[in-house]
Amino acid sequence: MSFFYFLVSWSGKYSEQLHNYHFITNSGFATGLLVAFVIALVMSALYYFVLGSSVTTAKTANWWICLIIACIACFSVSDFILIGREPSKKEYANAKNLDSKLTYKYSIYKSLDKALKPNKDGIVKGMTAKEKESIQTEKKKIAQKLNQGGDVRMMFDLNTTIWCAIFCLILTVPFKCMSPKAKTKPYKWPF
Repeated sequence: MSFFYFLVSWSGKYSEQLHNYHFITNSGFATGLLVAFVIALVMSALYYFVLGSSVTTAKTANWWICLIIACIACFSVSDFILIGREPSKKEYANAKNLDSKLTYKYSIYKSLDKALKPNKDGIVKGMTAKEKESIQTEKKKIAQKLNQGGDVRMMFDLNTTIWCAIFCLILTVPFKCMSPKAKTKPYKWPF
């Protein structure tokens, strides 16, 4: 799955240990692809079934506008929900309501917290105290960089947006068949 998110996995900021836990183990990459696909599906359907049903609105410019809106929506969703925001100390104190926050529920911050959750004895499964301290320090560095817009935030957002645009182009072909007025938008192939 990391192949699909080449901008993230090939960047020098990608940590094999903690980033893999969120993006591979907790399906962060798969969720990003699913979000990109759903947004592309909705925007393609909107263009071909709503705008493409009339000669006056079935224009290539409207298709490009739908593509741009889909990409902006995908970038926003991947940034605010899939990468998320770090909760404040007050929100951490009220942990019961923390999981209901959309900016935390699917975020990398939740995965980082979950990765270092101790068992009953206060020990993280399979780690020595020194390893746990090292990972805790790395987690704080990653969270701090993410809060500043760094780390893999921008790469993940861009990669998800690229996939959304690709899905829009792919979904164009089957939707064109169902829209007689927008059959040649944005390109004539395969008709």
